[in-house]
Amino acid sequence: MSMGNDGQGGERIIRHSGWRPPLLIALGIAAFGILFLIYYLGPTPSDIVGNNPKPTASHDRISLTVGSKNFSVPANYTRIPATRAGGLFEEVSLYALLPDLTGYETANDEAFEDVSADSNVLFITLQRSKSSMTERNRLDRIYMQQVTDPNGAPGPDNLAAFTFGETSGFFGDDLFVGTDGAGNVLVYRCAKPTDEVKAPDCRRITEIGGDVTLQYQFKRKHLEQWRSIDARVMDLIASFQAR
Repeated sequence: MSMGNDGQGGERIIRHSGWRPPLLIALGIAAFGILFLIYYLGPTPSDIVGNNPKPTASHDRISLTVGSKNFSVPANYTRIPATRAGGLFEEVSLYALLPDLTGYETANDEAFEDVSADSNVLFITLQRSKSSMTERNRLDRIYMQQVTDPNGAPGPDNLAAFTFGETSGFFGDDLFVGTDGAGNVLVYRCAKPTDEVKAPDCRRITEIGGDVTLQYQFKRKHLEQWRSIDARVMDLIASFQAR
């Protein structure tokens, strides 16, 4: 309540509704609660535009172009929803399940969610090349210059194993090198298992012609199957290339 002038030399009483302040406070609390829920539980901007990984069981073919290569990929191999619109991409992220490199299905959802050291998920990245350096170049010019013994040691299934020096930027990895049936060099960098890295990965980066680089990654536990893994990855990517 406040006092005002009535224009005739007297004062008049102005009354304010007593329910307004509590109502405004309640509305403020409600608005804050809604914003809190949206911030912590609602979709992020990346979710809205489809840049966060989300599986699909759809087998519809998606037309994708990476660099100079065209691909036709079943949707259930794609990780990122935005990819499923098709088109031109600098990078495409895919995944499959070892040993047969099957795509996502509702029935194998739990296997695709597994991030343990025993996980059978294999990640594939197709990327437009930003460098002319080949897999052999990286081995000779970069990796072999930083290993402790260029002669290496026996590794899984006839791979040669190398250790990086303590001053190397790759000291947290081990290096494994092999050749396929055609005599092509295969280079794997595998994270060392430690107390901090309980589920280490191995990865290979190679070229698939033109200006496209292929990277695939799997748990180190499966390194002994490197021959069959590589052959199946190459067959899978070949099956995705548009004719």
